[in-house]
Amino acid sequence: MTWTYTAAGGGCPAPLVLTIERGYSFPTVIGANTFSVISTRVSLKYPYSWHFNKVITLLVPGATYQGVTQIDTDAIVPNMD
Repeated sequence: MTWTYTAAGGGCPAPLVLTIERGYSFPTVIGANTFSVISTRVSLKYPYSWHFNKVITLLVPGATYQGVTQIDTDAIVPNMD
């Protein structure tokens, strides 16, 4: 019950990954009881290439910086069915 979509190219430094998990569960406590909530989780992993190279050469001539950061985010919603 998990689908993964990967997209590469278009000038991105690494592939973008979208994952949908229909059977994701997490515990929740109501009163003294703990329940497992079956949910759907959508997560996105997005590579971001920093553009400090032009600025850093103004501050420190001859210096270079080319970093890539992986931005991860997700959303979780309880299943209604």
